[in-house]
Amino acid sequence: MKTPNFTKGPWRVSPYGMCAYYIEKSKEHEQTANTHLIASAPEMFEALESCLALLQDPNADEFSANNMEAKLIEIIKKARGE
Repeated sequence: MKTPNFTKGPWRVSPYGMCAYYIEKSKEHEQTANTHLIASAPEMFEALESCLALLQDPNADEFSANNMEAKLIEIIKKARGE
């Protein structure tokens, strides 16, 4: 996987509801990468919840872990714009 090009954190929400770091400091070439990252945020959140549930499940099997790994790899690729 390639190195991500999005704006490094920390990101903060401004009083106007915008990502202040993104607006004020991101370079033009980072804006497309930031868009991919933001667009995949809901999927990443859902995957984190699923991953946590899998880790906490004493009955989880290797098949479930392998499926989760594949899903996480795809979401990370999407976030990187691959």
